[in-house]
Amino acid sequence: MKRTFLLVLFACVVCCCNAQKMVTIPYNATSIPDNYRNSNPDYVLYPASLEGKDSIEMTCDLTISSCIEAVDLGLSVKWATCNIGTGYPTGKGEYFAWGEICPKNMYTWDTYKLKYKYHPSYDENTELEACDDVATNFWGEEWRLPTVEEFEELLNLCSWAWDDEYKGYTIYGPNGNSIFLPAAGFRHANNWLSVEERCLYWSKSLNQQNAIQAMSLIITKAFNEKEIGVAEKGHGLSIRPVSP
Repeated sequence: MKRTFLLVLFACVVCCCNAQKMVTIPYNATSIPDNYRNSNPDYVLYPASLEGKDSIEMTCDLTISSCIEAVDLGLSVKWATCNIGTGYPTGKGEYFAWGEICPKNMYTWDTYKLKYKYHPSYDENTELEACDDVATNFWGEEWRLPTVEEFEELLNLCSWAWDDEYKGYTIYGPNGNSIFLPAAGFRHANNWLSVEERCLYWSKSLNQQNAIQAMSLIITKAFNEKEIGVAEKGHGLSIRPVSP
């Protein structure tokens, strides 16, 4: 089963539901055909700098994972059994810039859609709205990105065991139930980095000290480090949804 959603990229602080001057292209396209560009000079190319542009509307297909299940670990929320974009618990899934709802080929600041949104200098909203939450968009209203506090529960109340075969961590909750968190690394530009070495997962919260960053769960196997850290919002990280 597949769903198609529209992703709108903005170069100004506006509601994500009120875009104008849009053209639909596949999420992995690198340009708009000449007939669109010549007749609509205000449309942007993708990927391209969004500064001074209006918007671009994209469609993307993500398979609705057959493994979607809410696991009760004995914490304040239930955790999904797999990442978004995969059909099995050990799969790495897709990578997303913070607040974007489509994967893409290029993860840079120039191709990032929310650079002027969720900024403490502009408004008080420092957590993702539902329309910018990929979990809510693809899995339904009962799913969303985790909060920092919910990640802290995983770190402080659960036990972690590295799996050499599948390259990730089995996390055991206080009640004995478990989930698996793959070390999927992250995306920068068109590269895959730290794959099978680090777990990097987005929270729904902006870093209020630096608006180009958002809060994330960062696990580094080599140093046995588990922390709530920050990552640049334009980078591609994994998503593990929760169900309140």
